[in-house]
Amino acid sequence: MKTFVIAALLAVVASPRVIYAADAKISVAGIRIGEKVPEGVKDILYVHGEGTRLMMYLEKPGQVFIGVERDACKFELFTDDKGTDLFGPLGHAPDADDWLGAFGPKISENGKYCCLEVQAPGLPAKDATKIRFSGTLMLNCGSAPKTVEQKNVPLKKGSKITVGPVQFDISSVKPDGNGLIVDLHARKSLERIIKFAFFDAAGKPIGGTRDSMESSYMLGIYNITETYKLSRKVPSMTVKISYFDKVENIAVPVQAETGLGIGP
Repeated sequence: MKTFVIAALLAVVASPRVIYAADAKISVAGIRIGEKVPEGVKDILYVHGEGTRLMMYLEKPGQVFIGVERDACKFELFTDDKGTDLFGPLGHAPDADDWLGAFGPKISENGKYCCLEVQAPGLPAKDATKIRFSGTLMLNCGSAPKTVEQKNVPLKKGSKITVGPVQFDISSVKPDGNGLIVDLHARKSLERIIKFAFFDAAGKPIGGTRDSMESSYMLGIYNITETYKLSRKVPSMTVKISYFDKVENIAVPVQAETGLGIGP
């Protein structure tokens, strides 16, 4: 498959919070094209998806991606080199869920990469040899890491953690062998949070690992629960929270063209 990647251009957005993405790098990871098949065939084909999917990832030296401003992202086009509009079968311009996906774009755990999968219902023309995508992602980038602590947090339901950019409530504490399972609940995005660390009253690490996270967002309200496993049972703890003290928006125009693996 022949792939040609166009580097991100200068973002033109009139806002003091937006920085430029002149040196962002966009790479095409792959494409997948699925013909329409009967319902019975879908049931027995392994991971079949109808339509055209383009997978890309981007990086920008010196920046740590922490979140996406979905409503500020802009779609321009997704076509083949014959002019076929791959979102044409929708009958309308794609909204955010159509071109960004219900849960995307996705950011790597280290914040170095942002991955975007664009999946359209249409198929390229039979004689097409390339597909093209153009749009702009508005990403949040974190910098100026900072650590704060709150001492003597009782390990019981209802205790609050008020330091840092997000307030947490302890919504559940359960025994787990020699340790504890603690649920931390928040009603604000956790994108600025880097990590938690837990200590006992003497300042010794308790040892805690994140076990799971449940998250929902509706009508502008987050509902997030992070579950941590603590390796020891203690009545109270000191919580240290590392987070990004500074957040900036970065507008990244994404323009990519890739071959379909056919033709000269």
